[in-house]
Amino acid sequence: MYIRIADELDLNSIVKIINNSKLGLRYFENDTNKLERVIKTALEKKEIHIRVDDNNKCLGVLQVNHDGAFDKYPYIHFLVVHECERGKGIGTELLRYMEDVLHEKTRKIFLLVGTWNVEAQRLYARLGYRAFCAFDNFYKLGETEVLMVKERMV
Repeated sequence: MYIRIADELDLNSIVKIINNSKLGLRYFENDTNKLERVIKTALEKKEIHIRVDDNNKCLGVLQVNHDGAFDKYPYIHFLVVHECERGKGIGTELLRYMEDVLHEKTRKIFLLVGTWNVEAQRLYARLGYRAFCAFDNFYKLGETEVLMVKERMV
């Protein structure tokens, strides 16, 4: 089991994992074409990292814009774990990989999380992210997103 950069061959697995998640249903509303466009763009930029098992099956997906927050700091666009693999530490593993390997010398890391996603908020808080501010109607009308930041000494 390991983490690697995703490629075009992973597209269908990634789309399936996101479509079967609360995040996918809420923000992409089963619009597979829209989701595929987003994923293809991120794949081209090498922004998607996946956690795979020994058979190369995708178990979790992390998209990080490496200089997405203020053209300086990494911004986590999304983190989604396969529905059958949740609660097994895969999300934590992907986040730590991003923090410790991809951005070991970065002082701040940003993300947005919906107020509806209480489980994700707990995970991020447990890993040292703190709520900074909230945005109403940012991604979707009627939804509130919380900007979270992790600050580190490097």
